[in-house]
Amino acid sequence: MTKIIIYIDNLLLRERGRKISVKAAESLRPVMQEKKVFSGKRNLRLFFYRCAEKGNASVLSGLICTMILLSALFLLTSASNVSVDSIRVRKEVDWEKGVLSLNLSTPVVSAGERQPDGRYSAEMQIQEMMPDIFISSVLDLRIDSYYTLGDMLQRERNGLSGLKKVMIGGKKEYACLSEDLNNIIVSYSYPLYGEKGIACVFIRHERANPVRRILGFVPSRDYTGLVIYVKGEYMMHGKDSPGMLNPVLFPTLYDVNMNVILDKHTCDPGYLKRWGMALYTESLNEIPFTRRIGIDPLRTTANRIFGKHNGDIILPDDAVKKLTKRESNRRMLQECRILIIYEKEHGDGEPVLIQNE
Repeated sequence: MTKIIIYIDNLLLRERGRKISVKAAESLRPVMQEKKVFSGKRNLRLFFYRCAEKGNASVLSGLICTMILLSALFLLTSASNVSVDSIRVRKEVDWEKGVLSLNLSTPVVSAGERQPDGRYSAEMQIQEMMPDIFISSVLDLRIDSYYTLGDMLQRERNGLSGLKKVMIGGKKEYACLSEDLNNIIVSYSYPLYGEKGIACVFIRHERANPVRRILGFVPSRDYTGLVIYVKGEYMMHGKDSPGMLNPVLFPTLYDVNMNVILDKHTCDPGYLKRWGMALYTESLNEIPFTRRIGIDPLRTTANRIFGKHNGDIILPDDAVKKLTKRESNRRMLQECRILIIYEKEHGDGEPVLIQNE
């Protein structure tokens, strides 16, 4: 670890780029020095703050992700009684409920004590490592059809401090012993939406851009919501092969000419934070979602799917015209009253083992 820090420190000293302001350096101080988030990482925090004070903006854009990677490496070399190697982490994203769950287990005996002290020690040490485990677990979360959360941290310097708030707002669901009494099992849940949700970290606008209006006469009426059926495989725009839709936090809706109908910035930020841009479900039963899509939604199928992560949807022309002609329907779109009925790709959304024994 020391060699890595020395190498990067020397690299930063060799790079003489633009100078960042003292204000920017000061803004990094509370994030880098927050002990609750980076417990036991004082040298690493000071290293990154020193880099900021040196004013090297040519490499500053990569500091956040580098910090995350080095923090994960710290875990591997930690002298803690419960090492990351002994903690099994299973991640599951429930797109219908809008919840990310982390289930952790570690041997009680690794705490070096017998029960009940051994259980308490193991649980407390898991809790101490949760900030690092949380960060490493959400890096591959799909923000939109092009960027993961890890990509966005490289682009937005304030993203890490926002994730700190999400982590603090997480809920400890339960802690119990396994059936054989040899392992402690702890479960945490974190909302994707809501005031303390992950999506809120990446919502910056305060007012929605207008939805593009279709000129001319188009037969339409008022709809209470939008239901898009995207089960199975659909042709991917720009590719010669079919694929399946993958849920993302901020999908974009296009017309067949690839004009944007709805994206994050055309959504009302209040509704966007409240329940996300769209609700994903595999169920054909719309009744549980009536509160969101109402009793008379427009139902349509996707024309094609689009994006690096296959997260965007291209709608047929007739649906686009019905949605954009009336002011009430454009407002409905901005309120994110959208239900997407999709089919999970094999393995997507299933519990994933993050770290093995």
